[in-house]
Formats: sequence, C-alpha cells, structure tokens
Amino acid sequence: MHWREADEIIRSQFEPSYVLWRVGTEEELARGGGKYPSSPVLSGLSQVSYRDRSWRNGSITLQLNEGIVTEVSWYFGGPFYMDL
Repeated sequence: MHWREADEIIRSQFEPSYVLWRVGTEEELARGGGKYPSSPVLSGLSQVSYRDRSWRNGSITLQLNEGIVTEVSWYFGGPFYMDL
C-alpha cells in the first residue's frame, strides 16, 4: 500500500497529536541518526510515527521503502496517560 493511502486510513480513525518522520538508511534508523523533515520524504527508507496522546496513549509506526508501506507496528499503553 502506498503511504498516502495508509495515511488516509489512519487519519480516518483518529487525529494524531503529532507525526514524526525519520529518514535515512536502515543503519541510521537503528542508531536514531536520521533527520526529521517537516514534510514526507518518500524516497529510500523512511519511517513515520503517528502519536496519539489522548486517553489511548500510543502510536502507530509505518516503515516505508520508496513510499510503499513495508511494515506496520503499534503500541498503545492504555488509558492512563499523564502529561507531566
């Protein structure tokens, strides 16, 4: 699935508190050395995380290769989020 389709599906379910992009090679992603652009970068390897800071308290992360979703992961810690 292309990133734009996945983005529409995710946003139809909830409005993210913020969206975090990370780009770079797989090694840079593992080291956390990627950059955080203000708009999508759909060439090469990249990752985008949709953060939900509502009562759901979690995130959905898409791994992309040339703008195509190759992996989806998520984590929702539960309804007890406290913003300190």
